[in-house]
Amino acid sequence: MLDAAALVAITRRLDALESRERIRELLFEFVRGVERGDVDIIRGVFHPDARTDYGIFVGNAQEFATHIVDWYRDVPYVRNFVTNPRIVLDGDRAFVESHFDSTNWLELEDGGMIERCAEGRYTDVFERRDGQWRILHRRALNEKHWTRPVSAKELGRRGQPAGRQSTTLVGTRDRSDPSYLGFAVANELPAPFAATPHHEASAAEWSWA
Repeated sequence: MLDAAALVAITRRLDALESRERIRELLFEFVRGVERGDVDIIRGVFHPDARTDYGIFVGNAQEFATHIVDWYRDVPYVRNFVTNPRIVLDGDRAFVESHFDSTNWLELEDGGMIERCAEGRYTDVFERRDGQWRILHRRALNEKHWTRPVSAKELGRRGQPAGRQSTTLVGTRDRSDPSYLGFAVANELPAPFAATPHHEASAAEWSWA
């Protein structure tokens, strides 16, 4: 039989575990919202009165959600990662430091394309209101960025071996992406690959050069 003190301690430990997991989920949800161009997902990560400071945008986080979706609307390739979250809990507030890695393809005026990569950290203050954790304040620290030209080969096949018909599915940056199907994605499986003539791609075919 647990005494009252032990029960309180277990309850606090469980609350801390659940809080940390929910905060991690919100960090990942933000990334998904950016990649899919889903303004509702991004807004759901922040409290209504939350503020963000990205340098190029300082202001209300709900307005930032619209801004970033509009900015990325015509960007053909967006990939973001959030890693190494350090979560410091203090009651209904949490300070969270995490690392981000962002890769985007940006079209040039001459029709070419560049890949822009950025690395940095988010410093976030989360707050729990009515049992719901959300970000109250975010500051993005951009610590490194670089660009490189995207080759015609990359633009032409998006990862497919040269000279063959694609058998690899490509996602979309909107709600038509297969991830929105959830478990129903199992009903959308294509015909078995055994029906497709086998082709062993050479190293040269997979080269990005």
